[in-house]
Amino acid sequence: MKAILGASATIAVWATAFPFGKVALQSVDALTLSVARVVGGAILMLIIGVFKGLHIPTSWREWGIYILLGATGNFVYQIVFNEGL
Repeated sequence: MKAILGASATIAVWATAFPFGKVALQSVDALTLSVARVVGGAILMLIIGVFKGLHIPTSWREWGIYILLGATGNFVYQIVFNEGL
């Protein structure tokens, strides 16, 4: 039951990306919306990570890898998604 609720919540959040994105793009440009979504998600994940005691990068190499992966795997996607809307 927990997995079904989690999957349903994920689907609901993903499904709202299109209508809320279109509404938000009437007020701001695609880059601003992308930055706001990525920064908001990063802050939320940092808070969750701190409370769960997850590993936080300690070396510059680890930070570099996380930033590169975040930029290519998430931020570029957000910009392209918002431009497409």
